[in-house]
Amino acid sequence: MMEKKSGIAVERVKAEITKDEFRRRIFIELAKLDTTPYDIFTSSFGEIEESEIELVKVEADVNIKYSCSVGYDKEQKYYENGQEKKRTVTQWQPYNGENSSHEHVVTKNSREFRENIKIGEPDSHYSFDESDFFGCYFNCKEESKVIDSGVEFVVDGEALDNARYLCRQECFARVNLPGDRQQDKKCWGEVNVQDSCGVILPMYTFKYNYNNKVYGASGIVCGRVNSKWGYPDTASDVRKAAHKKAKFLLYLALIPIICGLVLQVVGVMKQISLMSIFAPIMFVAAIALFIGYFILKNKHIKRILSQMKDEKIKGLKDCLKKFNLPELTDEEFNSILKITKNIT
Repeated sequence: MMEKKSGIAVERVKAEITKDEFRRRIFIELAKLDTTPYDIFTSSFGEIEESEIELVKVEADVNIKYSCSVGYDKEQKYYENGQEKKRTVTQWQPYNGENSSHEHVVTKNSREFRENIKIGEPDSHYSFDESDFFGCYFNCKEESKVIDSGVEFVVDGEALDNARYLCRQECFARVNLPGDRQQDKKCWGEVNVQDSCGVILPMYTFKYNYNNKVYGASGIVCGRVNSKWGYPDTASDVRKAAHKKAKFLLYLALIPIICGLVLQVVGVMKQISLMSIFAPIMFVAAIALFIGYFILKNKHIKRILSQMKDEKIKGLKDCLKKFNLPELTDEEFNSILKITKNIT
């Protein structure tokens, strides 16, 4: 259901970074990702397009009631096989109360932005949520906000309902709940809207083509600038390459396993206790080789990722030159070199 509010004020926020600054941010983020391809910067990068996101800002007085379970941790002694041990148990108690507050929230007005942004490959779609909009709008400069009286703004009734829900959640979040932990949180109550207006935030988007597949990057470019992007993920290829380098240990592990089984069987059949003793040793050797496989595989993964980072930095530097963008700072260079993702 669409609800038209006549005479609603509309704030249009200006972009607080340039298109070049946005493109540079995305390039650096693509280089930082551990599993983007080493040659990601050979992609064909498109022009940056400008667009806008419609939000509804609501200011309201909120009165809620709430309930939850609060847990108090307590150390408890117990005995296992005659040994005294300790464990932490949580004692749960019901808790409820009331709270009042004055809230400002923003929420998406356009229905299409309640779903993923679908640019290119299905596995690279992304979305923005309320926390993204909150950070972008409430952290933007006052001089970036312009009242636009010439735009017709249609408020989505579903957006107003969601704004009221967010107001209740924000009011509940202000409550300092007791206990070491909480669960089953619920709140309900009145939201008396004092003021509302439309908000239009600036957005940049561009597409890029890698190996004949299209990916996208988008950003809300005001306040706490928030960017999202899709990318080709090479994690499975890295794992396969590392496995190929370390798999000889798996084959070696088969030798003590087979020997151990033979010794065990022969030892039982011939009643030779010495053979039965050697069988467990063979199995321990096999386990050691399996562990060695995973250790070596992880080493190769880190080596491959490190080599990929080196190649990406070279490609990034060339790409920055191609688009006449500022060179990397030392801080940016070091942040790209860090390997943060565990893909074992």
